[in-house]
Amino acid sequence: MRVIMQQSDSHSQYQSNESSHSSKGQRAELTDDILDIIAEFRTIPPIQVGGLAINYSISPPSELETAPCTHHFLLVSFSHGNRQVNQFDNKKYDGVNNIGDFSFLPAGIPAFWAWETTDETLAFIMPPDFLSRIAATTECLNPDKIELRSVPLDRDRQLEIIARSFLSEMITNGLGGRLYTESLANLFGIHLLRHYCTTPATLRAYKGGLSDIQLKCAIDYIRSNLDAKLSLENIAAKLNLSHYYFCVLFKQSMGVSPWQYVIGQRVKRAKELLKNLDLSISEVALACGFSNQTHLNKHFRSVTGIAPGTYRRG
Repeated sequence: MRVIMQQSDSHSQYQSNESSHSSKGQRAELTDDILDIIAEFRTIPPIQVGGLAINYSISPPSELETAPCTHHFLLVSFSHGNRQVNQFDNKKYDGVNNIGDFSFLPAGIPAFWAWETTDETLAFIMPPDFLSRIAATTECLNPDKIELRSVPLDRDRQLEIIARSFLSEMITNGLGGRLYTESLANLFGIHLLRHYCTTPATLRAYKGGLSDIQLKCAIDYIRSNLDAKLSLENIAAKLNLSHYYFCVLFKQSMGVSPWQYVIGQRVKRAKELLKNLDLSISEVALACGFSNQTHLNKHFRSVTGIAPGTYRRG
């Protein structure tokens, strides 16, 4: 939590009481997700997308008292804790925290936090207009009337999946690319509007996909800019759609999300360029819009089952 707050010098009423809580200070043994490799990446670069900032932090046992903030904060735990105390908005949680638990502190609310074991947290930090913009573009709520629910500590499987996906992107240095992180940010914002507003958001239902003209325009733009940093906002703007509804309609038309389609098209172009032996594999990667050869290797192998070098020799 140190990523967002400063430690208070004032004495609090928090006192250790380990006998009343189960001891879970050691990391659980997990073999099916990215937690097994977090220890190798103690310094993980943050992500910023669409006004949303995501930071990974490791904090020793401590306590904090925070003044009202201008931003909303959502914290997802990636460590077990013997005892976690979160108190704000006339609500209090005092107990064990587990991997996947989250806390949500809307802007403008003072808070008190304390934890007895090393705390590993993914923090989502967002200005109020991050959710207002999503509400406006999806027409799911009046952007001026968004009132959020505070949550001292709870479990939300969908938020946990989104957090793990972001953390994987941070560890792999953006393997999925900009379109993928933008899609995750949209999914994150819409989930908050749907489940953590005092008035739940209702999204308009769209069916039938893009028109033939819209689909051709989107595909032509993507194929013409594969070597560039494509963004959902730019593609959607070509069709005069919000990026959220563009994603929905594109998937209805193509059967895959925009970022999956882009990856497929980049791999297809890589196949063509690999026939040119004058180009190194690194040059092929950049010409197809991949950040580096490592990203090309991983996506190429995922799509084709073999490495680019093997494909070129074959």
